[in-house]
This record gives sequence, C-alpha cells and structure tokens, in this order.
Amino acid sequence: GWRGMLALGALAPLVLLALVFTVMPESPRWLVARGRKAEARAVLARCYPPGADVDGVVDAVDAAIADENKASAAFGWAALLWRPTRTTRRMLVVGVGVAAAQQTTAIEAIQYYVLYILKNAGVRTVRAQFVFLLFIGCVKVSVI
Repeated sequence: GWRGMLALGALAPLVLLALVFTVMPESPRWLVARGRKAEARAVLARCYPPGADVDGVVDAVDAAIADENKASAAFGWAALLWRPTRTTRRMLVVGVGVAAAQQTTAIEAIQYYVLYILKNAGVRTVRAQFVFLLFIGCVKVSVI
C-alpha cells in the first residue's frame, strides 16, 4: 500500500544522510571560519595529496573569509536599507514597486485564467485567444 511506498521512498535518503554524517568530513572553510584551523588542516591533509601545502590553503581560506567579512560590512544589508545611495534607492523603489504592483493588480491570476475568461467572453478560436494572450504579455513586458 501507500505506507510501504512511503517507507521505501524515505529509506534511501535516510541511508544517504547516515553516510554523510558518519563518513563526510566537516568543511575546511567552515572549520576555519569557526577558528578550528588545526581540524581544517587535518581534513585538508586527508583530501590533498601527500606533501601538499595544506597550511597555505588554510591561510588562503582565512584571508578570503577576512576579506568577505570586510566587504559584507561595507556592502551588506545596512548599506542597502539604512544608507542607500541615490541610485540604489531608485533601484529599490522600482523593484519593490513592480513587485507590489504585480501583487495588487493580480495580473498573474488574470494570466492564469485568461483562456477561460476569453472563452466565456466569446473568443472561441484558439488563434484569437493566442492573439489576446500575446497582447497581454506584450503589455505586461512593456509596462515592467
């Protein structure tokens, strides 16, 4: 029955998750970001060939994380929402305005049911319905 099918569908992901949690190592980048560099070196030593410069990789990852932290402080949500530039403010107004207009006009619902609406309005042929649908699409693209 359906219970057996559901159980079989859950069995493969369960086995894969068990393997992932027991066999796969932690991400070296995650370890470095948490200050666990010795563990990151151990994981990289298992993944890289013997004699590879694992310390250089850890240092590069640490430098990349530091650069990303500096960049996110300068260009994060605070820069976008609390102190936007004039250009960014315009982009936000346009983006949020288009999304709000689409929701308030319910154009997506109209497009979903437009064939039924046209059929009930007396447009019977598929070609004529297609022309109306194409016209609505062109109006939508030109307005947005």
